[in-house]
This record gives sequence, structure tokens and C-alpha cells, in this order.
Amino acid sequence: MTTSNELVKHIEALNAKTQTWIDAAPVRWSTLLVTDAAHWAVYGVTTVEEFDHYMLVSDVYELTREVYGYKPSWSELDRSSEAELKRRLELLVEDNRRIRDEQDKVNAEELAKEAVLCEEHGVDTETLVRWGVLEAYTAWRSGVKWMNLKQELYMKRFEAALSDSMQAAN
Repeated sequence: MTTSNELVKHIEALNAKTQTWIDAAPVRWSTLLVTDAAHWAVYGVTTVEEFDHYMLVSDVYELTREVYGYKPSWSELDRSSEAELKRRLELLVEDNRRIRDEQDKVNAEELAKEAVLCEEHGVDTETLVRWGVLEAYTAWRSGVKWMNLKQELYMKRFEAALSDSMQAAN
């Protein structure tokens, strides 16, 4: 068990690493963590172990929201073990990478489509945007594509978890 003094030192060390990362490049930006032990006590965090767990829960919560588009149950995540949270985070990072790769592929396709539209109509990209042709097409296609991909990835994870829990029950 650690003390609140050790908690503050732990957070200060993390902030120092973050500040070093920020200072390494002029375009980097990040926030620093609150170092007041009383602030963390409000969240039930009084030890380094509780802090690390809280931050892992927070990472899984926020990345789930970004990757799948929904907010998971905080209390469910908070009851999870460190190993469960780390595995879930690995899966989220994997799915996020898959989505980003797909976005890059679609972006390349969109640039090619843009070039064809410009050539067909004898105009530049700015004109297509002004006409609303490119923007409407891209927004519609991207929205449908991302929602379908996110739902597909989420359903695969859900089905795998359901299968695992059914096997565990047997």
C-alpha cells in the first residue's frame, strides 16, 4: 500500500515524462495530471495502485467511445482486473488501427475520385467544394463506411466475448 505522498510523487514523475515529450517538438501538446492528492481522493484514488487502475479504466472508457462510438459502463470497467483491462485495451488499439488503415485507404480513394471529378468537369477542387458536390459525396460515403466498420468490429468483439462467457459457463 502506498501513501498519498507516494501518489503525488508518482503523478509528478508522469507529468515530468509528459513535459519532456512536449518539449521535444514544438507542435506537441498535452495536458498534465492534477498533482493534488485531495483531488484524487474525491475519485476514491489514494494509492499509486488505485491511480494506475483508474487511468487504465479511463483509457479503456475513452478509447471504446472513440472506436465503437458508445460509452461503456464505468462501474463494469472499474470492477475489471488489470489483465482484463489491458487485454481490452489491446483489442481497442487493434480495432482503432484497423479503422485508421481503412480511413487512409478511403482517403486515397477519395483523392482519386476527386481527381476524376475535376477532370470530368474541367474544374479544380475548390470549385467542386463550392458546388457542394465533393463535400456531400465524401460526407455521405465516409459516414456510412465508418458506422458500418465500427458496428462490424464491435459485433465481432461482442460475439467473441459472448462465446467466451458461454464456454466458461459450461
